[in-house]
Amino acid sequence: MLLRDKMLERFDVLEVVSLLSIFAVAPKFRKQQDDKSRRECKHIDEELLTKGDARSDDPQVTHFREQVNALCIEVFGYARLVSDAYVAGGLATMTSDKDRDYVNNWRGGFLTFEQFQRVLTDGKAMVLATRAWLMGRSFAEALSIAGVDAGTFSKAIRKTGKVLREMMTAARKLGRDAFHDSLYRERSCLTRGLPYLPSLLLKGLDESNECLCGLSWPDCPHTVGATVEIPPSQIGFSQGSCSTHFQDGRSVLGTLTEILAGNVLPSDIEELPIYWHQGMYYTLGNRRLCVYRLLEHQQPGTKIPARVASQTEVEAWDWRGKFTSGRWEGSMILLRQTGEIIGKSRQHTTFRMPDTRDVARVAVTGVEQVPAGPMAEVPPGSIGYWHRLHFE
Repeated sequence: MLLRDKMLERFDVLEVVSLLSIFAVAPKFRKQQDDKSRRECKHIDEELLTKGDARSDDPQVTHFREQVNALCIEVFGYARLVSDAYVAGGLATMTSDKDRDYVNNWRGGFLTFEQFQRVLTDGKAMVLATRAWLMGRSFAEALSIAGVDAGTFSKAIRKTGKVLREMMTAARKLGRDAFHDSLYRERSCLTRGLPYLPSLLLKGLDESNECLCGLSWPDCPHTVGATVEIPPSQIGFSQGSCSTHFQDGRSVLGTLTEILAGNVLPSDIEELPIYWHQGMYYTLGNRRLCVYRLLEHQQPGTKIPARVASQTEVEAWDWRGKFTSGRWEGSMILLRQTGEIIGKSRQHTTFRMPDTRDVARVAVTGVEQVPAGPMAEVPPGSIGYWHRLHFE
């Protein structure tokens, strides 16, 4: 409703995203007598953020506080309509145990108007913490403002990012392209350097990339359509996870083994499409990059042919919807079926490499066994194409 009526577009995206972060923190049970914060936002015309909440002489902070309060007034009007419908339809639980109702209704997504106000007042510290994070403050500084533990804060930031993604989709469908683009830029700032599967899987990697916002990224060093010889470790994965098998049924492990056996060369396979984003290349073919990264681990100095993708190709691939690995610059990927990790080096990889006996056997037998069943036609240059060309 807010998007449909262009209500959010009247405010800076910084204010919109900061307010949304409130709803990403699960409410906790509280004692009945602790009702001070419940009264702080009793009526629509009262302020959510007071001068005491945002203590600063900075005019930008003052402007932010005033705009968030104005945004709240607009949101309250819509929230009352929706909440009344929830109550009338019996979706929002109302019993004598108000605290339990509050938590349970939040989990179900059906709040009364009073509970909606309580969510705002209980979580208003998140507004200021998220603003600090979006403005480039460190995780520790933003965390100290939020007043929650590190796990809760990082989880809230990630959830807010998911909400933004849904809003971007809705904005695009409603034709709000300018608002969509501003949300996209703010989402990049929101997920900057966020701790995500950190020390266990990415131990030793540089995760101090704390200020992606406002940087001037270098232009792509190559023209669209150009073929580039590049080490696989210099290309980032564009998604956080992928399948262990290609669409033609062949596996990452089997394909790697056949390359190591000398049955095929990387140049025999279709060129890997890559896209220049925020100062580095990312792939549009994550499973192929898995094979090439592993090959580089086995044969240091490996370079592969990669083709610089056009903007049209990237949009057709749905970059904005699929790209999820920017927070760690595509340094690793999770194989969903096995839980193995492929990183930039063997040190940061848990994938089980083929042993010499596997390689020797494949060198003799030639081709990986693919599960029986009908196989769709494969285009020239694909993983399955050179198998048919050489072995069938």
